[in-house]
Amino acid sequence: KTAYEIYQCDWSSDVCSSDLVLRAQNGAIDASRSAFSLPASTLSLGRQSLSLSGSYDGASRTGRGTVRAERIAIGQDEGLFVSGLPPVRGELGFSLDVDAIGDAFAVSGDARILRASASGSMSAEEVSLSSLRASFVGSSLKSASSTVLLRGFHCQDDRDKYSVDALRGELAVEKGTELSVNGGLEISNFGFSDEDTTIQRATAKLEKASWNSSTSSPVGAPPAGLRPRSEEHTS
Repeated sequence: KTAYEIYQCDWSSDVCSSDLVLRAQNGAIDASRSAFSLPASTLSLGRQSLSLSGSYDGASRTGRGTVRAERIAIGQDEGLFVSGLPPVRGELGFSLDVDAIGDAFAVSGDARILRASASGSMSAEEVSLSSLRASFVGSSLKSASSTVLLRGFHCQDDRDKYSVDALRGELAVEKGTELSVNGGLEISNFGFSDEDTTIQRATAKLEKASWNSSTSSPVGAPPAGLRPRSEEHTS
């Protein structure tokens, strides 16, 4: 049956046909009074699986959803793969909560990639975002913050070789009339070598830094538009 043929509540969900108001003049469906809920469910995609749950109330335009994945293989011929993106391989895991009110919604949770590699020249034991918080109005980012962790990173090309035991940073982004980025960074045991220079172990710490850039700047504006406000270094 189609939605136009159903006049009684005759399917097993929280949505009834009586909740849908048909507007004959344009054929549109007004779901402002509708509501639905999705109990904890598992979505299987081949060998991959996602855990989903959520609910939405059309009258108040509020909703909440959760999506979780313990371990999803990413990479071409491995599992999850998106054409056009760099060829990254690894194991993706995440736990995200989404809260929506009207046109605004917020995302919170954690995400990580284990045993990540890209193009055969870069690898990392772990790349993770923890305590992730991001808020949007429509498709526009309003603010975001997260703790970023990079462990066991290695990169090598024809001449240069880089390695980092651990990189940890605190990052916050706010976007209104201006884009503001604030955060700190700590690098443990950085190594570098090429034909002329070798750095075996180095540690650096950026206590605080912030940048501002007007969002009204034309596309392609030079990097000089990023204006550092303050920064402190210790090494």
